[in-house]
Amino acid sequence: MSAQFPPEIDDEIVSYLWDENDSLKACSLACRAFLPACQKHLLSKIVLFPPTDKKKRGNSARFQQLLENSPHISKYILYLEVIDCLKTKEQEWLSKDTTLAYSLPLLHCLKALVIRYRTIDHGGNWKRIARGGFMGSLLDLMRLPCLTYLNFEGFPVAMVNYCPPSLKHLALHDTMHLDFAFTTSPTDSAKTIYLDSLKIQLVDLRAVTISGRRERDEMRMLLSRCADSLEELAFDPAIFDICLPGAAFSDPIDWSVLTNLRTFYIRIEMACDTAEGMLYNPFPWFINMITQLSSSPIEAFVVQVNYLFGGLDTVDLSSWADVMGVFSNQKRFLRLRKLQILVHSFKPSDNKVIIQGIETHATGLMATRKAIDCGVSLVDGAYDDFYIFPPDPTWMQKSLRDL
Repeated sequence: MSAQFPPEIDDEIVSYLWDENDSLKACSLACRAFLPACQKHLLSKIVLFPPTDKKKRGNSARFQQLLENSPHISKYILYLEVIDCLKTKEQEWLSKDTTLAYSLPLLHCLKALVIRYRTIDHGGNWKRIARGGFMGSLLDLMRLPCLTYLNFEGFPVAMVNYCPPSLKHLALHDTMHLDFAFTTSPTDSAKTIYLDSLKIQLVDLRAVTISGRRERDEMRMLLSRCADSLEELAFDPAIFDICLPGAAFSDPIDWSVLTNLRTFYIRIEMACDTAEGMLYNPFPWFINMITQLSSSPIEAFVVQVNYLFGGLDTVDLSSWADVMGVFSNQKRFLRLRKLQILVHSFKPSDNKVIIQGIETHATGLMATRKAIDCGVSLVDGAYDDFYIFPPDPTWMQKSLRDL
């Protein structure tokens, strides 16, 4: 009779292979005692990709079959990511899928949910999603007391009204406003949400400024609900929303309510329409925003500025004097220790001029506020995902695999 280790010892041994999928599979076959521990790591992160075969049978169907055949594995699934489209030419499948409506209610131990929905025809497809079983199952899943991380891309802003009380980390990308009724009642919109981190990226609203205002109204309500606990915020606003004339004085968001904020990331863009001779300047809005934030206990402030124009004789950097003037004030940003400025230019030949101009103002800031470390650097991508805050870093490090 062979000796058996306690399950805790088996878990500890297998844990050293947490990201070695082939080794985990080999261990699960070599020793029956290792099977539960291997399954725990193999199935902790599930990613469902778009259908690839001719019958359009994606791995969401295989996921449903796996749960049907082995219902005990649902307790091992902690992270689920659903990707609608990897390429722009791919047809969306989420609104036509029928398997997730069955699978989602079985994930009673889920901690993180990521859904990336990318399609141009948001409105029509979202009406089908709202009427289908997927949305009902999704809203029920969002009530799980163990769910702490939500990351939605291409979803209506109204989804924030269904956030569970347990939620600590929320990311919204390419949000939109749609008028349709959900089948489930939302949570109390006045109830406090105890978020630790929040990331919001608004869509490009060139021709829909009214919708943009409604999105920011909903964002204002979200910020007010989580203001007491929010420590990390990443904000990527729509350029044609904050650059409109008077945007600095018509912003519905009261940034001064963020009294617990420690880390702030923001991306703004300056663009020029040479055909119309119009300059889209976000700095009046940005200066008004940081002035409101100046009483918050922010320790790290990161701003990325995209200069999306070329063909101009000179680059206007005069607004940086006003920006640094806010940070130089000894009575503002009392806990600030790091100010990082990231620059991307559409015209590479402007890089040197832009960097040197901003560094001149940064030098003056550090001479006035010696406790602040201010750095200026170039970034290659204008729209790279510049900030991710997964509560468990292994969710991002763990390799992806097909079911």
